[in-house]
Amino acid sequence: MEYLSLRRRFGPEIALIGGIDSSALTRDETALRQTVEKTVPPLLEGGRYLPCLDDRPRSHISFSRYRLFRRLLEDMAFSATT
Repeated sequence: MEYLSLRRRFGPEIALIGGIDSSALTRDETALRQTVEKTVPPLLEGGRYLPCLDDRPRSHISFSRYRLFRRLLEDMAFSATT
C-alpha cells in the first residue's frame, strides 16, 4: 500500500502506522536510506504518522542493518520536531 498516495487522497485526517518497505533492509545502505527518506519525512510533516516497517524484520537481517534503519528513523523524527 502506498502511504503517500493515501495521505494525498485523505489528507492529514488519516492516521498511519508503518509503510516502510521491509525489503529495503535487504538492500545496500544507499537503497535503505533512499527508501526511508522517500517515505518518512513527507508523512511526518502531515502528522498522525508513526514510522515503522510494513512487516517485521526477518531473521536474515543483520542487527547492524536494523540499527542503521532505526538510526535513520531517529534522525528524521528528531529533525521533524525541531
